[in-house]
Amino acid sequence: MTNIANLQLTPQGVLIPYEWVYEWLTQGLELVKNADNLVIRPRLTPLSEREQISEVLKSAGLLAPPPPLPPDFIPLSPEEKTELSRKLSMGRPLSEIIIEDRIL
Repeated sequence: MTNIANLQLTPQGVLIPYEWVYEWLTQGLELVKNADNLVIRPRLTPLSEREQISEVLKSAGLLAPPPPLPPDFIPLSPEEKTELSRKLSMGRPLSEIIIEDRIL
C-alpha cells in the first residue's frame, strides 16, 4: 500500500510515481483531473485490464487520442465487409510474397 504521507511539494507540484498510479487503478480507484486539482476517488465501475493499461499510458502522456474520422466517413455494411474479406483472401498469403521478395 502506498504511503502518501512522505510526499514532498516541488516547484512542479506534487509528483506521484507511476507505480502508485498503477496501484491505485488496480485497486479500483480513479484519478480525475479538474481545473485546479487532481481527485483520487473510488471508481464507480471497475475497469478491465486493457482499460487500466490505457489509463496508465494516458496519465503518463504515452497514449495519443485516435485521429478524428473524416466528416464523409461511412462505415462498411456487414455485406461489404464479407465481400472485401473474400477479395482480400484470394491469391497467395502476404507472408509468402514477403519471403520471396527477400530472397530475390
